Amino acid sequence: MVTLSECGTHAFLAAEVAPWTTSEKALANRLYQRLRPDELLTADRLFYGFDAWALAAATGPTCQDGARQAMSVNQ
Repeated sequence: MVTLSECGTHAFLAAEVAPWTTSEKALANRLYQRLRPDELLTADRLFYGFDAWALAAATGPTCQDGARQAMSVNQ
């Protein structure tokens, strides 16, 4: 299971569930389409990468990983 969660309340906004044979990255890729342009996506080292950022960029949120400053994917 991989979820999109709100940081302050830890409320789940969306989730993807699949058998153990499905990777967390594959589940996360399914969630990116649910992001809204007014949201901030933060990711840890497992989920960072060009392919993931490109999928997230299609929905317009601001993206940030744990080690870099925020970057707008609309630039």
